[in-house]
Amino acid sequence: MNMLKAYVELNWEIDLKQFAICQAIINYRKAIRTNDPLLKRAARRIFSPIWSARRHPIYRLIEIANEIQLMQLYPEIREVIEKYCVVSRSGIYEQHQGLDAILEELNKMLKTLIPPVPQYHHWKIAARNCKKFFELRSNLFKSIGYNDLPSSGLRTRPESTIECQRFRIHLRSHEFVDPANTRTSCRSLGNDELSDQLKNFTYLAKQARKNYIVEIFINQNSSSFFRKIPITKQEVDMQDNEENMTKAEISLKIETFLEQLSETARKKYSGFRSKKRDELLSILQEIKCLFNSDNEFNNQDSLENS
Repeated sequence: MNMLKAYVELNWEIDLKQFAICQAIINYRKAIRTNDPLLKRAARRIFSPIWSARRHPIYRLIEIANEIQLMQLYPEIREVIEKYCVVSRSGIYEQHQGLDAILEELNKMLKTLIPPVPQYHHWKIAARNCKKFFELRSNLFKSIGYNDLPSSGLRTRPESTIECQRFRIHLRSHEFVDPANTRTSCRSLGNDELSDQLKNFTYLAKQARKNYIVEIFINQNSSSFFRKIPITKQEVDMQDNEENMTKAEISLKIETFLEQLSETARKKYSGFRSKKRDELLSILQEIKCLFNSDNEFNNQDSLENS
C-alpha cells in the first residue's frame, strides 16, 4: 500500500481502476503458476469486466453452468477440483499450468508429428534421388526374398460369394464348425485341443482383473501370484504338472491344502516358505497324502453314521 500511495502521489493522472485491473491480471497469472485457487478466483472477478470472453453470451452460459456445478458438488470434491485445477509438470512450485494450456501444448506437439503437405522442394529432392530410391527398394526386396517381377497373365480376383464358399469348405474340412456333431472337445484350426477354461474366458479374465486390483491396490500385497488363463489343453497339463511349477506356485498350492487341514498340520509346516523348491515339492506330496487320508477317514465316518 505504501508503494501504491507513493506511485499515485508521483503520477496524479493514473487511473486507479485500470491499475487494479492490471494488478488483478498479474495476480491471476501468479495464482495459476503457484496453484492458489482463492487468489485465482478473486483476481478473475476483478478483471472480469474487461475479459472479452465474458462478453460473449455462449461463454457467459458456460461460466454460469460451471459455477452452478461447483456449487452443487460436495465440499470435499469441490476442494479437490479447485486444488488440482492446475498442474506442475516440472515439479517446481512456481511453474503450474492450467489444464487447457497443457492440452494445447500436447496438441501442438502431436501436430508436429503429422507430415506436411509435399512442396516443390520435396518433389525436387525425390526426383534427384529417384535412382537411389529404386536401388534401396530392390535391395530391400532381395533381403526379404520378394520377387517384384510382373506376372504374365492378368490378375483375377474371385467374387465374394465364391470366397465365402471356399472358406466354409475349409472350415468343414478341418471340422472346426460342425453343429450336427456335438463334440466334447474343441480344437483350433491348427488342430490343437482347446482348454475348458476358454469357454468361460471372459468371466475368468474379469475375475482375475478384479482379484489383481484388490490384492495390489487395496490389500497392498505386491507378492501375490496370478496365473495366466490356459488356451490349449497342453498348457493346462503344463500348469497342473507340479514339476513345471515355480516356487511361488508350489507355495500357493501348499497354502490351499493347509487351509483345509487340522491345526497340528499347520503348525508342523508353518515354516515351509523358507524351504527350497525341491523341498517344497516333497512337502506338497506329504500334505496331499494327509489330505487324501483325512478325506477317506471322513467318508468312512459318514458311511458308518448313515
